[in-house]
Amino acid sequence: MNLTPIIMSAPSILAILDGRKTQTMRVIKGAPSGANSVATISGKVRFYGPLAGDVGAPLTDWIKCPYGSVGDRLYVKESFTYWEAPSGEDFLVYKADGAKRSLGYWPHPHPVYEHCVGRFRKTISPMFMPRWASRLTLEITGIKVMRVQEITEEEAIAEGMDPGADNLRLAFSHHWDSLNEKRGYPWSANPWVWAIRFEKVAP
Repeated sequence: MNLTPIIMSAPSILAILDGRKTQTMRVIKGAPSGANSVATISGKVRFYGPLAGDVGAPLTDWIKCPYGSVGDRLYVKESFTYWEAPSGEDFLVYKADGAKRSLGYWPHPHPVYEHCVGRFRKTISPMFMPRWASRLTLEITGIKVMRVQEITEEEAIAEGMDPGADNLRLAFSHHWDSLNEKRGYPWSANPWVWAIRFEKVAP
């Protein structure tokens, strides 16, 4: 069983904590825009283009899902900071909901401070969250390859969207663009994605 880090936004963290989010979609790096079909096996995908006779022309070698395969686990990295109580006790603070985790009393700066030089008591990027500080561990229960616009209403709910929304796919498209548009993968481009199903397990 592999253990891989995955970064989540604050809304996603809250949805996981509430039990509303059981899927995450991630862009498949290296997926050709001209692909019109795929083959998948054990967390891998191969893209094909227009048919050449009766056989689709392969456009890529097998691309492995960087998050693992079914049965593997993910530990979630999120934005955080530190807070020192008047008593001198140090706390790690999860920014999504303000939850605190005691680090005890340290006569010298905690070793984790080496990850956030110059950022003490400021929001720290989830990239710098160490494994021990993660409060969420997820087990992969399924992986599907699809284009992001193929998302169903059921999948939008699994992505953490409010089931009472008038248009779940529209709500998800806004959520997607808030995270991916500036990275060059807008909803309008309809990128290929890994749709990763998961369940929350003990850290």
